Amino acid sequence: MIDVIKLIASVVALTFKSRARLEMEHLVLRHQVMILRREPPRLGGVMAPYGQIIGDFS
Repeated sequence: MIDVIKLIASVVALTFKSRARLEMEHLVLRHQVMILRREPPRLGGVMAPYGQIIGDFS
C-alpha cells in the first residue's frame, strides 16, 4: 500500500517538474528570440574612416 502511495506521489512530482522545466524552457526561448530580433549596433562612426581608406585603394 505504501508503495502505491509513493508511486502516485512520484508521478505527481514528475508532472510538476516537467511543467516547471517547460516554463523555464519557454522563458529561455523567448529570451533568445528577443536577442535575435534586436537590430545590430550601428558602426557608422567607427567604420566610416576604414571605408574611406579602403575606397582610396580601389
